[in-house]
Amino acid sequence: MAGRIARSTCCAASPIVNWKAVARAYNPTQEPTRGRLRELCEKYRLSAGFTVFRRGEHGLEGRSTYYSLLSVLAGRSRQEGQDEEGSELEQAAIGMVEQFSVPLAEFLSQHSLKQLPQADCFYDLTAATAQRLAEHGRPLRSLVAAARVDEIADDVAHLEGTSPRGGPVAVDLPSALLERQGVVAGDLVWVFSRVVGDAALVEVLQAIQAPVRVDVNWPAGAWPVVLGSDGLTDEERAEDAAHFSAAVGANLTAEELAGLRADAAAGRIARRRLHPAGCAGS
Repeated sequence: MAGRIARSTCCAASPIVNWKAVARAYNPTQEPTRGRLRELCEKYRLSAGFTVFRRGEHGLEGRSTYYSLLSVLAGRSRQEGQDEEGSELEQAAIGMVEQFSVPLAEFLSQHSLKQLPQADCFYDLTAATAQRLAEHGRPLRSLVAAARVDEIADDVAHLEGTSPRGGPVAVDLPSALLERQGVVAGDLVWVFSRVVGDAALVEVLQAIQAPVRVDVNWPAGAWPVVLGSDGLTDEERAEDAAHFSAAVGANLTAEELAGLRADAAAGRIARRRLHPAGCAGS
């Protein structure tokens, strides 16, 4: 039933990105190179990310370095003159890498970033990323749209998607902007726009399609941008509801309640001590 928790599909910026996305975020006007990335790491004490050795049919096929999305948003904050916010997000990114690098390295050694929603740690990773954004007061201020590349015709790419407020939006971008990042028709992106002096700077960040879980408390303004419904029919939703009511959602019978009270009185039910965040356990 794990797959039936989802109730809609969102266009989410991948919580894990490649190193080029980080280099671009800190200086979108320069070509991303590993040398520039090393300079950024030294200047801003960035996370070192985590390196994945990709395996294929014939053994090792190369390596890739990945970072938390928070590193990208830290770079955007720096570009917008929000150095304190950028520093906080950089430190949060280090914590995210420390927490998830092991399971992610194992998954990404045999899968692509677009397959990330299939990883066992995906929901925890995404929710933790959104929570960090909320804690550091980082709304996605410059986000214009979460969109799918509908068509690339000549020099213009046509995108259809959703604004952060939920309304439909169409965006036309230079196709070269997408080609530089390997974005093709059918791919998902987040489109950002901000004013730099008397000009507007438009940037794109590759995104992924992911199911939204109703049991995750998404912080307002951080996550996610919903693209559409879950694709289930009314009959399938009714079946889900019936299954829930017959299983974990079912009421206890009178006999079950009596047995539960007897076990509690006899001390046969193990107690679990909860430690709220910030409270030390005994």
